[in-house]
Amino acid sequence: MSNQVLLDVVQALHTIILELDIQLEWIIKHKRSLSMRMEGTSMVHLQLDSEQGVQCTVRTPCSEEMIYSSLTSPLDCVAIISQIVYALPDTDLSQKERYINQLNRVRIAGPEELEQRGRRDYQSEKSLLCELASDENIAHICAIHTEFSEVYEDNIYISASGTVTEDAKCTVFLGQYIYTDHESGAKMFYNRKAFVNDLDWKADSVKDYFYMGKLKASQLASAAPASGKYQPDYIAVDSSLMGMIVHEAVGHALEADHVLGNSSFLKDRDFHFGEHINIAADPTWPNAAYRRFDDEGVAGGKMLLIEHGKVIDYLHSKQTAALMDARPNGHLFCEAYYKPPMVRMSSVYFLPDNHTESEPCGSIQEITAILRKGGYLEHGQVVAYLTDWSGGTASWASLEFDITVPMMYLISDNSPPVAHTNLSFTGNAAALLNSHLHSYGLLIVDTFGYCSKRRNLLITSDGGPELNLFKREQGIQLIGIQSQ
Repeated sequence: MSNQVLLDVVQALHTIILELDIQLEWIIKHKRSLSMRMEGTSMVHLQLDSEQGVQCTVRTPCSEEMIYSSLTSPLDCVAIISQIVYALPDTDLSQKERYINQLNRVRIAGPEELEQRGRRDYQSEKSLLCELASDENIAHICAIHTEFSEVYEDNIYISASGTVTEDAKCTVFLGQYIYTDHESGAKMFYNRKAFVNDLDWKADSVKDYFYMGKLKASQLASAAPASGKYQPDYIAVDSSLMGMIVHEAVGHALEADHVLGNSSFLKDRDFHFGEHINIAADPTWPNAAYRRFDDEGVAGGKMLLIEHGKVIDYLHSKQTAALMDARPNGHLFCEAYYKPPMVRMSSVYFLPDNHTESEPCGSIQEITAILRKGGYLEHGQVVAYLTDWSGGTASWASLEFDITVPMMYLISDNSPPVAHTNLSFTGNAAALLNSHLHSYGLLIVDTFGYCSKRRNLLITSDGGPELNLFKREQGIQLIGIQSQ
């Protein structure tokens, strides 16, 4: 990389650092942190923290890696970058001094502008915690603990030509620890939800969501432990479990580095799912995994990975896209500046063609009504409705999965729904998807968790329609965990 290109990079970084001179005061006042990363032939990373000040890591073609810590202001970082400029080879002193003087005339953002960037104190969410902590006289609930947290993230992307792109978001997390007491023993149920930049914050829907969580906890408390093998005629799964299957078994198989490494079951596009099967990815979906740009500054957006059963695209970085003669689509992410970026999922979800969105499926009674209307309970047939997940594994090399399901309802016309807890749900994702019959209810993509890939953790989200119905095929098993 030429000295001029390197100078352009340093100039862009220096411009932002000068803006941070005012931001640091705001960061300390509001107890926030901010991270900046610029990587290419040269790499500069700045980490600002309300308690630790500024830490700067610099690696350029003309120097070994340097780490500066316990810095007290962005001006210290300005001095560091000035040192880098003066250390550039093959550049005369007058040119370096002229460059440094030019940097001192950059614009600095004022505090009013900083306060107008969408930040607020979220008092409405905090006051809602009191309502969420009420047990509302629901059976078996003996205590509820609530939690609230917010994470502000400001990602700044700097290209080698000095182009700067900023992507800021504030993620609010609400959670409930619901403790129940029943003759079968005490249990704890955890319910949580995340909101990003006010994009999907609606107080009434939040109350409804957590109220349904309380009902689920009450039902879980009185449910009998699953035992033995279950052989229902049909299997229905909620959006959370549907997203888990799509993420673990199919999503990882569609990451381009796995395809290039020849370890993905979907490396050849000859394999086809059922023609009504679609799987999509969208980093900009308003959930905990929301990102407008990836860590290369590539804009994300909704894209189909599987359309009408055929693989039509993979999750790409700039490098994998070049190697596979494709276009990058904004899926290179890293856990932190000191971790290597890699191709990762953000939000993936099940999007079948045979989907009736207008059917309400918020309660077990509404789900039973849908199954009865569709004829799935005729002639003594049984549907196993699986809700949520508490752990599991899957193989992108074979699409085999093994997921722990906390609750299952056996639904038939012969008796009221019977709840069971703690099952192992195993099978092959391709066989399951190819047995898909119909989906109902709203498309929900807000289940979130930490996805680990080569010891790098990243918040991801997934989902699908509220209710997804499958014909139980050979090889798909439901086994009580106590029976294994």
